Amino acid sequence: MNAGRFPFWIAPEQVRVITVSSNVDAYAQEVENLLRDIYLMKPLKFNELRFSLDNSENSLAKKVRQAELSKIPLVCII
Repeated sequence: MNAGRFPFWIAPEQVRVITVSSNVDAYAQEVENLLRDIYLMKPLKFNELRFSLDNSENSLAKKVRQAELSKIPLVCII
């Protein structure tokens, strides 16, 4: 029915931030700090946004493909 994709609110990892090059690492850290402060439904405890940052040296296509294979609902490319 949903091909293994979870709805956003129940996905183990909801957002993946992908960097295009190492030149944007400082900005990616700012985005990561903003995402860390987001709560999906206050005042519930431990309901933070689940995300990761991929600033590896892989190509952009490989990073995006890995996010697709992991079935992450939202990919943010910086």
